[in-house]
Amino acid sequence: MLIFSRAPLFLWAEAIATTCFTQNCSIIHRRFNKTPYELINGRKPDISFLHVFGALCYPKNNCEDIVKLGAKGDIGFFIGYFADSCAYRVFNQRTKKIMETMNVSFDELSAMAFEQRRLPSRTSDRRTLTVLTRNQLPSDGDMCMYALTVSTMEPKNIKEAMTDPTWIESMQEELLQFKRLDVWVLVPVPDNITPLTLKWLFKNKHDEEHMEIRNKSRLVVRGYRQEEGIDFKESFAPVARMEAIKIFLTYAAHKAFTVFQMDVKFEFLHGTLKEDMYVCQPEGFIDVDHPSHVFKLTKALYGLKQVHRAWYDELSTFLFQNHFFKGTTDPTVFIRRFVDDILVVQVYVDDIIFGSAHPRPDIIHATCLCARYLAKPTDKHLKEVKRIFCYLRGTVNIGLWYTKDSGFELTEFSDADYAGCKDTFKSTFGGAQFLKEKLVSWSSKKQDCMVLSIAKAEYVSLSACCAQVLWMRTQLTDYGFHFNKIPICCDSKSAIAISCNLVQHSRTKHIAVRYHFIKEHVEKGTIELYFVKTDYQLADILTRALPVDRFNYLVRRLGMRSLSPQELDYLSKSQ
Repeated sequence: MLIFSRAPLFLWAEAIATTCFTQNCSIIHRRFNKTPYELINGRKPDISFLHVFGALCYPKNNCEDIVKLGAKGDIGFFIGYFADSCAYRVFNQRTKKIMETMNVSFDELSAMAFEQRRLPSRTSDRRTLTVLTRNQLPSDGDMCMYALTVSTMEPKNIKEAMTDPTWIESMQEELLQFKRLDVWVLVPVPDNITPLTLKWLFKNKHDEEHMEIRNKSRLVVRGYRQEEGIDFKESFAPVARMEAIKIFLTYAAHKAFTVFQMDVKFEFLHGTLKEDMYVCQPEGFIDVDHPSHVFKLTKALYGLKQVHRAWYDELSTFLFQNHFFKGTTDPTVFIRRFVDDILVVQVYVDDIIFGSAHPRPDIIHATCLCARYLAKPTDKHLKEVKRIFCYLRGTVNIGLWYTKDSGFELTEFSDADYAGCKDTFKSTFGGAQFLKEKLVSWSSKKQDCMVLSIAKAEYVSLSACCAQVLWMRTQLTDYGFHFNKIPICCDSKSAIAISCNLVQHSRTKHIAVRYHFIKEHVEKGTIELYFVKTDYQLADILTRALPVDRFNYLVRRLGMRSLSPQELDYLSKSQ
């Protein structure tokens, strides 16, 4: 640190103290997966006040009488932290003394302060100041010391990564996993084969406090060069719907099950390929004895089109061998029964599911309304989006609370806002599906057809919600539930009368035929329609803007609670 900052040697004690403090706040203990600071104090350190040793700073001059045009601050060099408070230790260039102060401004974008001090006041040419970069550090020791005080930058390419020992070790760890899992075999280049090229990706992994945990290197294939029918046959892999995951969690809460969540490391490397695939040797790790050879893949590799399908097939085969059976309608659910007991496995690929958008039920109407103007937004729309973000910032801890022992009956609320769209005058429908008091699925969408009355808008909404209920009904058969006469609550008696009347009335014949299937399920007894007053219509929040009191009431009725640690403790004790 002294060498990098060009600080005088008499500050070596300050450098050691600063290094120890920084290490205690930043280095993760592998055994406990915590920093020494967190082990001692029981809380994670606040690293927002850390600064580079030797950085240029300007402490305020509050100790002397300052004339009107006098300097309000001095030039100083940051040399450490005060142990008993949040003050900084600064070497004052004017007084040549070490001072402790909280009133200081930092300028870390400039070169080191000690280096600037040694520059002559005037120069004969206009050459710019040379700033040491990470690749220009004199030794590995200085590089490690620099990494303790400055955030590690992610390499943009393999050339930058090869200059950093930590990234070299990360790449070697990735290749070691390939060898352990027998991902590939080095072979001569086959005739009439053009191997795919590889690419290194680099990413710093952080925890929830944005503290860097480790450096992650990943070797991927440039799969965009693959051709369907030649390089692969099937690339589709089932993905769990958000409603299916909520049903799984609701069932676990109802049965008071223990839920285990696990992430398979290098999951795609376990999938077996059905096609012959060849890739070039990774850049920076060419075999010196066989530089012209290529790797023949025996397992799937990141970037291939068929990688998700290969992993799903491998996992399915393993579960089938262990006496699991696949869900009736959801291929991502695997179930194994033990007499009166049941083991349910919900499979999802984390690399796919993160891209799905499923807004919270309290903002889904607002987000869907703003999404209609994505093609040509204006300042007015941007203002409304900012209001949504302001609301989210104030309710960041709000989430769904699934209580146990509250029943498991399937119920739905359906509502519509007639001619709610001011541009097309189409109606907006909303639906909320509950398992007793637990909200599982919700939707808010503009109807794709034009209707002539409120009753017909409610009728179309009932048909759309009926389709969702039928899917959930089939999904729940895998859990051992067989629902009939499922109640659907609507606040329109006219829409209920139309649904229960099998006669095609002249005033409803213009409605698309696909919306009339609800009449068949009412006749079969699959569903039952009930009238509720608007005051008790829980889907009202999904179709229109509401006053504050009404909005807060419905948010509470939907089962949304503040999930802060204090509230969670209170809710768990109240059950």
